[in-house]
Amino acid sequence: MTVLSGTRFHVSDIQIVTDEDAMVPPATVGPPMKPGQTTVAAHAVEAGPAGNITALAIDQVCCGSPSITADNQNAFTGGTDTVDYNYLKPEDLTKAINDSQSIVKVKAQNDVKGQIKAGDQRMGDINCDPAKTTEDIQPNVPQATTITTAHVTVSVTCKLEVFAPMSFV
Repeated sequence: MTVLSGTRFHVSDIQIVTDEDAMVPPATVGPPMKPGQTTVAAHAVEAGPAGNITALAIDQVCCGSPSITADNQNAFTGGTDTVDYNYLKPEDLTKAINDSQSIVKVKAQNDVKGQIKAGDQRMGDINCDPAKTTEDIQPNVPQATTITTAHVTVSVTCKLEVFAPMSFV
């Protein structure tokens, strides 16, 4: 006999559905007689922990024939409620960093210029290291809550060598 894929079984208010056809072979004759038996995959209709059932929770006559019964030898476990994970995308960081880098660099250069005293002589140009960034949320790391803001710090270190002319009397 064939039990078709999609056959539903009920355990209280939980529905279990077979995932494939079950081809039940005939019983074997001879001492001892063994009924035909087969195993197929099935799943709980309701996702999450509500679909978890214990072993042998299904133990019922099947398919309109008193000679066919169905049972689950193993428990249905592992069902969990879905959780949305939100990610900070690298392109979100890149835009924030790119928008800030030039502003921060100009401000750092102006701060250096502001430290030059009257009469000091510059020895070359202001040199700035590449911008460094830190963020409080790493990109591509799942977050358990919705991300509405992230903090990115952009820092630039600039240097300028100057000398103060000295006069001796």
